[in-house]
Amino acid sequence: MHKKMALALCLCPQVIFSACELGVFDLLLKSQEAMSAQHVAQELGTSVDGMERLLDALVGIEILEVERAEGT
Repeated sequence: MHKKMALALCLCPQVIFSACELGVFDLLLKSQEAMSAQHVAQELGTSVDGMERLLDALVGIEILEVERAEGT
């Protein structure tokens, strides 16, 4: 197994746990519409950089999907 794949498999539960603990899924479900990482961070009181990383990881493990607004 490649090192990158092994690392990803080890981090998956931690990424999901972090998102659950922060309330990411509850917020997105309640919103019913796409939200920027900045908006999610603001609503949950986290750093934008950290939230971007967390959301990118969730997209990478195919739990979330990216939706782009027009012009972005």
